[in-house]
Amino acid sequence: MSTSSSPSPNPTPPQPSTSAPRPAPSAPAPTFDKATLYTLSQPEKLSDVLAAEDKYDCFSCRLTGGVALLGLGAYTYLSTTAALNTPDLQKKIAKSGSRFGVQARKRGVLGLSMCLWGVGVWRMVR
Repeated sequence: MSTSSSPSPNPTPPQPSTSAPRPAPSAPAPTFDKATLYTLSQPEKLSDVLAAEDKYDCFSCRLTGGVALLGLGAYTYLSTTAALNTPDLQKKIAKSGSRFGVQARKRGVLGLSMCLWGVGVWRMVR
């Protein structure tokens, strides 16, 4: 038989330390503004909201947004007018009996594109 040391089936539990327990670190209490329900339910003034919005509207944001809207307007106009100018689609529209013919659809696309272009220019200038 070998005399190797084997772990005992019931090890002794660790002894508690004799030093005093450390108190838990205390976090500073959060501070809140004491706003009433009435003040929270009141809408903000539009002039205050718009003034705060202008602070965060940088030049690159205006340029990117404006160019994106101009590009969207150009894409809408060019792709839709190219599709509306195909004879097959014109025949389908005429045969469908819709009260909106090809010319009405072209005017609608032009109006939508002009709105997108106008908003794009407004976005860049404002």
